[in-house]
Amino acid sequence: MDTGKPDPFQFMIENRKTIIEVLEQSSTLNSAWNTLTERLPEIKTITKFNTFKGYARILNVVDGKFAELKEENIKLSEELGKVRQEKNGLEKELGMVRQLINERMEAKVEKNEMGDKDVLVIHKNPPNLLPNLGMDSVPKRVNGWGVQLRGQYYRLFKKIKGKVKWIHIGKNWDIGIARKKIERYSEGAVRVYN
Repeated sequence: MDTGKPDPFQFMIENRKTIIEVLEQSSTLNSAWNTLTERLPEIKTITKFNTFKGYARILNVVDGKFAELKEENIKLSEELGKVRQEKNGLEKELGMVRQLINERMEAKVEKNEMGDKDVLVIHKNPPNLLPNLGMDSVPKRVNGWGVQLRGQYYRLFKKIKGKVKWIHIGKNWDIGIARKKIERYSEGAVRVYN
């Protein structure tokens, strides 16, 4: 139920700096109330003196918490600044490491024609550093199934009734095993993956 009248505590929170200042300068709550009615005349319409007395004590606690939170926020901002600087430094180091790795990947030491000295040869396209896993000798399709090397494992795939089915072959490609598994799939004896 909204009466349209402002909340007294919310008003005091919004004007807490002025209220705290007056409370610190005044010797009693009565004198603080009188000073506040001059500095913030709307306080008379928003709250009464007894309500003000109750909230004044709470306001001191709240203001102390605000001060603590502000201090903590400043410390956290300083720590965040340090972390950002460290992050930027680490990103620069990472960039240098990546550049060094790229340079080393592009450089390859080979024997010259005479075979007596090492010669540094720079390749525009670095040689494949991974061993050839034999995909050159693997067919692209077997009995209507596609062949795929996924990670270290070979598998067959085919779209059946709107879903892609997978048959695991293994680390080594063997067309005989592939054909047997396709045949066993047709008989319903091989487990397939969706």
